[in-house]
Amino acid sequence: MEYGTIFDIKEFSVHDGPGIRTTVFLKGCPLRCCWCHNPEGLSTEPEIMINTASCTGCGRCYVESCPVPVGGSPTGGFPDGESSAEKSPAGKCSACGKCVPLCPYGFRRIVGQKISAEELCEKILKNQYFIEKGGVTFSGGEPLMQPAFLYECLSILKEKRINTAIETCGYASSSWFEKVLGLLDLVSLDIKHTNEEKHKLYTGSSLEPVLLNLSVLKKSDVPFIIRLPLIAGINDDAENLRRTAELLADSKKLISVEILPYHSTAPAKYPMVSRKFPYDFHAPEQIKTEIFTSANIPVKVL
Repeated sequence: MEYGTIFDIKEFSVHDGPGIRTTVFLKGCPLRCCWCHNPEGLSTEPEIMINTASCTGCGRCYVESCPVPVGGSPTGGFPDGESSAEKSPAGKCSACGKCVPLCPYGFRRIVGQKISAEELCEKILKNQYFIEKGGVTFSGGEPLMQPAFLYECLSILKEKRINTAIETCGYASSSWFEKVLGLLDLVSLDIKHTNEEKHKLYTGSSLEPVLLNLSVLKKSDVPFIIRLPLIAGINDDAENLRRTAELLADSKKLISVEILPYHSTAPAKYPMVSRKFPYDFHAPEQIKTEIFTSANIPVKVL
């Protein structure tokens, strides 16, 4: 029996695949995209998440429960965004959760729950009537960072004839990627950048595994969507979009390219998990969709 770590389950979702879906968010991601909108999904371990904007600083969590307060203060979060492991002489928060019930306003919670594949699927299938009209999507973080757990979940769901999908950055073992593909009805794959040096600069990792898995996906019989998070001055230039279109040439199972312009909600979440968001990103003023339409690639801006 495989165990994994999830940080959220969203029921009755209509944006993560066809029909009414349940979306499961798996914790942990191999990339460190500068613009990431889910900082609580980066680490593979459970964390304490604090609503720092609303915290009154009453101190109950700080004084009564733990010698290693997350963020080093009642309100959580250091001014420079460093983690408690780097600042607290007592060591690193273990996310034991003792401080959570002490907050009188519920501003603290644990993000990250360890669960077996069987238990997770049992929870998902409680809404089987609605799921049968849509399906289940695994997102993250990066679902392929927990490949054995993901594979077992997909296997259980396919036995129930449930439509399955993943949202992935494509940075994963190609052997696991191929194995998981055999249990999927849909793949949404992100392409962050098509230049190796810039991909490393903005995501912290090589582009090569992503391109390899894109090649595997293109050769498969699984329908797929390509998602492009677009950030002004980072990856919205015509050259990058043209190279993206070239990568997708002759993709028989490509449904569409979905462009996701950057939006400014991300920075507010970073102090909640004692991280710093030092960048000033913006959405592109103009999105060059004609590069895709001229290549006969369906494209839409979300």
